[in-house]
Amino acid sequence: MIRKGFLLPAVLLLSTLLLVMGLALLTSKSYQRRQLNEAQLAAQALELGRAGLEDGRVKLLKDPRFPPPSIWGHSSFSYSQSLTNSSGKQVGVFQVEVDWQYDRAPFEVLTLRSTGLLGDDVLTPLATRTVQADFQMTTKGWSLVRYEEY
Repeated sequence: MIRKGFLLPAVLLLSTLLLVMGLALLTSKSYQRRQLNEAQLAAQALELGRAGLEDGRVKLLKDPRFPPPSIWGHSSFSYSQSLTNSSGKQVGVFQVEVDWQYDRAPFEVLTLRSTGLLGDDVLTPLATRTVQADFQMTTKGWSLVRYEEY
């Protein structure tokens, strides 16, 4: 025998359970979407950093006057370059630092450090990644000693 009024509370309970499960699924998806977006921005900032490292490496190989003579007492030189897309909007900036603090014997190592700043405002970038490479001067030119991404 079915009691009267039993079906309505059962349907309400089942509907509430489905609602809670749906909200949990939506919350999980929005968290995943936010993580995916942050990973994408970090990857773009990393590519900006790599572009700066390559720019500094090529300048070292091709330009005998790079880095320019420093002011007495300084052991590093920094420069930055802004990158734009095809419509002229700034995509980001890479900042390159050439550090020759250990360029004398016994180390003979030159450090290139490049930081990619994604976004049109350098003060509040969407993402930031840094790439560093240490080069040692050999008879055949510069050889890579160490490479790091952070």
